[in-house]
Amino acid sequence: MEIKIKVQVKNADEILKVHKGGILGFFADVVLSKDKKQEKVEKAVCEQIVHHLKTEMPRRLEEEQVKTNLEFEIVNNNDSYDVKAI
Repeated sequence: MEIKIKVQVKNADEILKVHKGGILGFFADVVLSKDKKQEKVEKAVCEQIVHHLKTEMPRRLEEEQVKTNLEFEIVNNNDSYDVKAI
């Protein structure tokens, strides 16, 4: 079975301004188009979601005595390629 979570960030420019000190914010302001900025922010959000799922989900399932194999991946629907995040 699969669970899909669709992420669409609505304030990518604001997020980049908040994180302007980071290298991503600098390059995003200088080089990237609006669509690419949106994609970078959404990817970063997806990576954080997957990170938290990878750390918390197995622990919580084990507490409930559920044995399972979990796989996580980030699927970029814009470019039709998968980024494995296992």
